[in-house]
Amino acid sequence: EARRRLAYVSPDLPLPEALTVAEYLAFLADARRQPRDAARHAADPFDLNPGLLLCRLTRDQRQRARLAGAAATGSRVILLHDPGHGLDDDAGRMLIEWVLHASGLGAAVVLAGVNALADLPVRAIAWGKAVA
Repeated sequence: EARRRLAYVSPDLPLPEALTVAEYLAFLADARRQPRDAARHAADPFDLNPGLLLCRLTRDQRQRARLAGAAATGSRVILLHDPGHGLDDDAGRMLIEWVLHASGLGAAVVLAGVNALADLPVRAIAWGKAVA
């Protein structure tokens, strides 16, 4: 039960290279007993093509896939270790919007790492609110 409530994202988290983005997200949603809709919609905030193989993703897209994976789990606690690592400015904004959305839905979002906020472009997050 505890695993169903916690999602962990790190740039060091390996991805199953032979799966597509959609297959990966469906696997995570199924493992956490989430509806398939959760998996289908998890890629949207991160602008990921569901048909791409994980092994073909750029560094930026790989981190976005990890974040989408956390979204697909429906977890109530989300631990983000160096969440902006490898993200470009657009993806950094996507990350911030998703964190604000998740926390608005009641999820507790924990940011960790040496540069947990320093590597996020444009804005930072303070007490669940975006600040410029």
